[in-house]
Amino acid sequence: MAYSKDISDKVRDELIDALDAKISYSQQILQANKLALEASAKQQLANELIKTNYALDMAKSADVTKPLAEMNNNELFQIQLGTAALAEKSKVLDKIKDLSIFAPKLGIIHTKLELLSQIKLDHNITLQSVRYLQNTDYPISRDKPKRPLIAVLGFLLGIMLGVAIVLLKSAFNKSAK
Repeated sequence: MAYSKDISDKVRDELIDALDAKISYSQQILQANKLALEASAKQQLANELIKTNYALDMAKSADVTKPLAEMNNNELFQIQLGTAALAEKSKVLDKIKDLSIFAPKLGIIHTKLELLSQIKLDHNITLQSVRYLQNTDYPISRDKPKRPLIAVLGFLLGIMLGVAIVLLKSAFNKSAK
């Protein structure tokens, strides 16, 4: 019983170590993805802020205070929004802290990281890694060689061998005469 408990403990320790390693690896991968997405989102936010400020400067120079309906929306700098809207857009972009607006996958990664950090492994869990088909019992009779059977077989083999030798000897004696 002590041996099977030791084996179960070793299997449990190895299993917990493997799970810890997988959780840690997943967290590292998610952290790396999070950093990459945050850097990309910060760059997009900075680019959008720069474009908005340029558009605001252009709208001020063109004296466009109200939104224009006839302008093309596909232009790089959207001065058709007007100075009031562009100034407000610039203020809003400055205040943005949630980068998931520019990288929606950040929210998913945050959720996965939170779920992984909530995983607590119980190091005292009992695993049944060794199973017996039957309960172990002490044998009723001692395991020993079957001495009477061996003696009878030896006796019979000896008689047969003796008869064979006598017959062969008599056959050679008759042929020699």
